[in-house]
Amino acid sequence: MNQIKSIGPVSVFLAVFLAGFCLAQELAQLQIVGKPEKSSTEFVGASIRDINGRICAAVQVISDLDGFTYDAYNDVVKVTAMPGRDMVYLQPDERVLTIFHSGYEPLKIILFEVGIRLEQKAVWVVKISGEKKTGDLLPVTFFIEPSDAKLIVTGKPARSGQPVQLAKGEHRIMVSKEGYRTIDKVINVSENRVVFNETLEEVELQQVIIQSSPSGAKIILDGVEKGLTDRGLFLYPGLYQLRLLLTGYTDIEETLSVREGSSNQFSYTLTKNSGTFIWSVTPTDAQVLVNREEMAGRSSVELAPGLYRVEISRTGYHPVSETVTIERGRTLRRAYQLEAITGSLQFTVQPLEARVELKVGSRVIKSWQGMQMLKDLPVGSYTLESGATGYETARRTVTISEGKTEVIDLRLEKQAVAPARQPSETGAGTMRGNDGKTYKTVKIGNQIWMAENLRETRYRDGSIIPVVIGDSQWTKLSTGARCVYDNNESNAGTYGYLYNWYVVNDRRNIAPPGWRVPTDADWKELERALGMSRSDADNTGWRGTPIGSKLAGNASLWASGDLKNHSEFGTSGFSALPGGYRYRYGYFDGLGHDAYFWSATERSTDGAWFRLLDYGGSDVFRYGNSKQDGFSVRLVRD
Repeated sequence: MNQIKSIGPVSVFLAVFLAGFCLAQELAQLQIVGKPEKSSTEFVGASIRDINGRICAAVQVISDLDGFTYDAYNDVVKVTAMPGRDMVYLQPDERVLTIFHSGYEPLKIILFEVGIRLEQKAVWVVKISGEKKTGDLLPVTFFIEPSDAKLIVTGKPARSGQPVQLAKGEHRIMVSKEGYRTIDKVINVSENRVVFNETLEEVELQQVIIQSSPSGAKIILDGVEKGLTDRGLFLYPGLYQLRLLLTGYTDIEETLSVREGSSNQFSYTLTKNSGTFIWSVTPTDAQVLVNREEMAGRSSVELAPGLYRVEISRTGYHPVSETVTIERGRTLRRAYQLEAITGSLQFTVQPLEARVELKVGSRVIKSWQGMQMLKDLPVGSYTLESGATGYETARRTVTISEGKTEVIDLRLEKQAVAPARQPSETGAGTMRGNDGKTYKTVKIGNQIWMAENLRETRYRDGSIIPVVIGDSQWTKLSTGARCVYDNNESNAGTYGYLYNWYVVNDRRNIAPPGWRVPTDADWKELERALGMSRSDADNTGWRGTPIGSKLAGNASLWASGDLKNHSEFGTSGFSALPGGYRYRYGYFDGLGHDAYFWSATERSTDGAWFRLLDYGGSDVFRYGNSKQDGFSVRLVRD
């Protein structure tokens, strides 16, 4: 009894094992029919991407069987199943695809061994068949020379001299060994054809060059390190598994096909293992934080793929924040516009003809004449400055608060006595500058302007305006300076001096009492008095034909062109002269061709509004240039 008890479990085990063995023997094999081919008509769409953001490759499986499932080393991205054909989407560097079907052994396809070389967008077509009856299989034997060569039959490894069970029909075989020419062919198995003899031919080493951008990537061929790119190697013809590795970049993995008689030069562009985030912000001095890290002075950053919190803030503005996704090898661009926290200013003044400027520091935000209602004014502190002929200039600090209206009623005090300095007026049609020089004037509309370019060497308080000659010195200036074109003093008598904008803005004042450097609004008033429309006057760039010709004068000094050829040339009496300019980097240009004039109005932290006349056109150019540039100056009477 004891013996029987001890034998019983073994008997049960053997029965289960034999039953399982028989079931395993009954499983038929899936097989590749013919040779896989790369489709010339089908491509993977750009919307189908892998986890790394790359466009997928695909294997189209065509079969008389339905119900396949699939697996891959890097996971299958997506499967689109249709009767008789499935589209299997894979990562472009995938190496192995396994196909499953009920009643069949899994078919593991090593892609490069069957000639499939995946790449982004490409579609490879593979035909799969299966025989459900093992009785339809035939023992097929391959005799390979040399016998240790690698043999792949219908995607599965086999050995020389050992039979394999194959169904009747076509099968693909591949025989390879280093130093020999690979055999890749389709055979036809039948009852009369079950023995195949294949002999490999020896081949010579081939010159191979592997390059990458950037260079310095580690080269690994079939698991063996071969140095760094760019590198030349001697390899036998055949297929090699290539990996390129470089810190900070995505690995490249693909099948390298070395062929006889070919150049065998392989070049690769490595993709950074990061994405780029580029942003612009208005206002430009707002604080930008990316994951709580300040991006001061920057407008772009490289980041590892992932989610990032972007926060933008500035005093006086509503903050903005969002979460952005950075993808490998891609650039994300964002433009942020902060919304100002605003209030309003209600302003009245006596006398009504008083000029008014609203400033932040020395920068003019708004200028006007008389009363004004300003809405949507950013919160903060401002300086109101108002003046009129015969009245003392008044200054008032104004604080604008969110959602509130600040009311200012300003009354200017009349001047008790005339200024003690020498009078700037010398009679009708002339004025006198700080140096005592006399200049012609002209009345245009309601304004009186100088009809010559300024040649002053001193500010109103008598202090000297420095002369700067050297290019490198001029480039570094952030205070007032003057020069003469080409540093040739003889040019000053005709064209006046060239001043940077820091002279124009200096509190010591380049204009004598009763005169000022014209604001952008003063220039617009002059242009409108000569016939320019309001909309044109407010525009930037070239506008207002033929106002430029009207403003110009002294035709003999101007180069031949549309400006002086226009019938309105010189009709205003303003007599603008082509005195050229000095660029911020120190060099001179434009004498005889261009007339540049400063305004007293800032356009940005490093630029101010100006006017330009050019010999080739009869209009006027309005824009903002660097404060370091050297331009001519005209004055207008208060």
